[in-house]
Parts: sequence; structure tokens; C-alpha cells
Amino acid sequence: MRKRKLLFFAVLLLSALTYGCLKEEDDTIILFGEEGYIESFDTIFGMSADSVFAIPIRVIDTIIGQDTIYYDSIAPLSHVDGINTPDVRGEYKFDPIEVVMPVGQFEAPQYPILFRFGGDYEFYTDYFHGQNHMVVHCDIRIPGLELNSELFHTEYAYVKGNGSSFFAYLKRDQEVQTPIGDVQVRFRLNQGIAIAGERLVDSIGVPGDIRNCSIALYNKDVKVLNPEEVPASFVEAIEGRKGLLTIYRDMDTITEMNRSGQPYNWED
Repeated sequence: MRKRKLLFFAVLLLSALTYGCLKEEDDTIILFGEEGYIESFDTIFGMSADSVFAIPIRVIDTIIGQDTIYYDSIAPLSHVDGINTPDVRGEYKFDPIEVVMPVGQFEAPQYPILFRFGGDYEFYTDYFHGQNHMVVHCDIRIPGLELNSELFHTEYAYVKGNGSSFFAYLKRDQEVQTPIGDVQVRFRLNQGIAIAGERLVDSIGVPGDIRNCSIALYNKDVKVLNPEEVPASFVEAIEGRKGLLTIYRDMDTITEMNRSGQPYNWED
């Protein structure tokens, strides 16, 4: 009988502890350990993280008696492919933009890329919610870039990290459209998106900007949905974007977190 009573109280204690974890404040990241439902980077992109992000990252070096200089250093992400993830929540402005890949094929977007981790899609004031260790909500919009200008929201962006360094990746499957003359071309875009960088901490100890931020976009499939309304040459050009890997980096090395208390303008 005594053993049964002890077992009963142990079960009650475990339930209370579990309930306490679930009742944490919204600004606390609840750790789940190694979540079995995390999709791998390879599954979403069809290639390894190092294949995508083994690219030059700009490093600042100051030499005494000389001006500050910039140089590029190759930084594969295999060393941050872990479960020790930083808090990535916040709204960010990625600007000015430099094209890393493909070289010389097109200009960088002339508008800032806006993205945010965490939050409620409908209510900006709640955007600091929504990260559970390795899973986070994400919104992203690349204004002025035809295949990507539509705002995209997902509940499931996956975060890998080691200390302050991280990369987040997500799957985008969205119907979008772009005008060609008088016709609105509708197409389905199946894309992998990844954002990598180092989450900095403000002087007061609060998570802040992202340093050395890069954004990768990989078009797994592009399919025109109304080909009968569009000249064949345009259909071929649009669907020819399948397999294109585009990588941008923030040219001044700092991607600013919004500290204003008001959202950025996502509409223009």
C-alpha cells in the first residue's frame, strides 16, 4: 500500500511539473529536446546546408594605423547544425542587398527584404511569440522580385544552431502571379528558403540584430497554371527558373531588428 501511495504522488508531481512548463510566459522558449518532427535541411532543399551556404561571409578586420578593411571568409554551416539554438524571434530589415549567386545574372532587389521570426500572422503585436526551441513561425517578403514578392507565412520554420550562430529553413509552396502585358500569369512556386547568421545581443543583454546574414532561395519546382493564356516563350522562361539557387547577403554585415514598436511597411 505504501508503494502505491508513493507512485500516486510521483505521478501527481510529474503532472504538476508538466503543467508548469506549459504555463510559462509567452516570451520563454519551451525546450522539447530533440524533436522527432523536425524536417531535415536536405529534405526541404534537396541538398546539404554546406552545399548551399559554403559561401563567402564578409568579415571586418581593423588594423592599427590603417582603415577598417573587409575580407571574405568561407564559413560552412556544419559546425552550427545543432540543437543549441539561439532565440531568433524578431522583425528584421535585410538591406543593402548583394547577390552572391548566381553571379552577374541579375541585380539585387532595390527594396529591403523583410522577414520576421515568431508571432501571429494576423496581429503584429504578438510577433514575439512563436518559437518552441527548433520550430518558429516565419513571415518573409522580397518586394520587387517577381517570383518572390508575395508575402509568405509558415508556422513551421526549423532552426538549427550553436550558441549565437544559427540557420533557419522552411518550405514554401504557394500560388503566385505576375503581370505580362494584359495577362496575369499564375504559377505554383515550390521553394526552399534558408536564413543564416549570428544573433547579436544588445548592450542591455536583449537579443538584437543579426550579423553576416545570408538568405538562400532554391526553386524546387515552378509550374505555370494558365499556360493557354500566356505565350509559350514566357511559359518556358518562367518554368526555366526551376533548379535556380539564389543567395543574397546583407552587404553592410548587419541586418537590423525593428526596435520601434511599430511594424515595418509590408505592403509596398
